[in-house]
Amino acid sequence: MARIIRIDGKSAVSQAPEQEDVVDLGIRYAEIAALPAEGASFNRGSVPAGATVPAHAGPNAYALFVVSGSADLTLHAEDGSETERLSCAEGDLLLFPPNCQHGWINESTENFEWFGVDFVGK
Repeated sequence: MARIIRIDGKSAVSQAPEQEDVVDLGIRYAEIAALPAEGASFNRGSVPAGATVPAHAGPNAYALFVVSGSADLTLHAEDGSETERLSCAEGDLLLFPPNCQHGWINESTENFEWFGVDFVGK
């Protein structure tokens, strides 16, 4: 399991939480840490091999870094119709604006793993 190392007046080391199933999206997800004063939370997640994640959106800007695997990102109009599909792979950085409707299709035999920063505002 990953460690969280917080550097401040009294440095501390703790374990990152286990990812939990988000049943309605078919993904595994966990908030690793948050810095509320700076308006950010740090997250990790995965889409299992062979899974499809339906269109969804978050209210904040979001940066997603692909740690391993590959998947197709689907972009959607307000009515839910797919407007674009992009292939994403290890090392890619995706920057989502607030309320960006998107989904995932992982047709590979490996899990699609990412690290994300949610810019929650102050």
